[in-house]
Amino acid sequence: MAEIESTKSGGFEPSDDPFRSPNTSRRRAKIVCTIGPASNSDEMIRDLMLLGMDVARLNFSHGTHEQHAVVIERLRKVPLGYVFDVITNGFGSMPDYAAQIAPQDRWAIVAYIRALQLSQAATAADVPSGQKVPSEPPQFRELGSGATLPVVEAKPASPPAQEEPK
Repeated sequence: MAEIESTKSGGFEPSDDPFRSPNTSRRRAKIVCTIGPASNSDEMIRDLMLLGMDVARLNFSHGTHEQHAVVIERLRKVPLGYVFDVITNGFGSMPDYAAQIAPQDRWAIVAYIRALQLSQAATAADVPSGQKVPSEPPQFRELGSGATLPVVEAKPASPPAQEEPK
C-alpha cells in the first residue's frame, strides 16, 4: 500500500482522507468485502463488520449454492444489539439517527428487520393454524423487470345488495 504524505506536521490527518466528507468523520465510500473460504467463519465475519464492512459480496463462481447459503445464514445472525447500535451511532457512510428516532422505535425497527430476515424462508405451513395468509403471490405474464404487470383475473360481478324492509 502506498504511503500517504501530508504537508501538516504529524503526518496523515483524517481531514486529508479523500473518502471522508468534509467537516465530518463520515466516509463517502463503502467497504465491500468478498466473502470466501478464508473469510467465511463466524469470527471473521464479525471482525469484518466491526472493522467497517458495509457490503458482503459472495462470488458464486466459486463454491456451491449450499456453501453460500451457510455464509448468508451467518450474515443474518448479526446480533440485534449491533443493528440497534448502527441505527443509534451510525456506521461508515450511514449517519446516526439517535436524535430522530426514539429508542423504543429503534428497537421496533430492529424487530422488523429480524422479522423480514426470518420471513425470507417462510412457507404457508409456517403460519399458525387459524391465521389466514393474506394472499397468494401474484402470477406474472412473463418474468421481467419490476414493471411487469401481473395477470389479473376478472371477478364475477355480484348482484347489487338489496335493502332490508323497515
